[in-house]
Amino acid sequence: MKYIAPDKAKKLYDMAKGGDKSASDFLMGYMDMSDDEANAKLAQLTGEKGDDGLKSTVEFLIQDEEEAIDGYDKAIRLAQAQKQDGAVKVFEEIRKDEFDHVAKLQNLKEALKDGVGK
Repeated sequence: MKYIAPDKAKKLYDMAKGGDKSASDFLMGYMDMSDDEANAKLAQLTGEKGDDGLKSTVEFLIQDEEEAIDGYDKAIRLAQAQKQDGAVKVFEEIRKDEFDHVAKLQNLKEALKDGVGK
């Protein structure tokens, strides 16, 4: 499934709601576009240059890591309830790695925003 960052989705929605036919056409058809085509059109519509979907991908990865952390929290609670201390330890180690990934991705997001990631 293609992902559009929430800020871009809101901007497109507002544009379409305001009568921008290009934005509404994009929202109706982007799922049928190739990733490259969708990213190029999205950048054009939102006035961004040079993104090529990288910023959206980093946003998606941050969200994915945060969802994984939620999953590990649940797994830890279940393992604790079942007195599976070994499993708790493994889940906690993996969960820590996920937090490290989020921090690195957040740093990359900021670097890309500042144009430093080039």
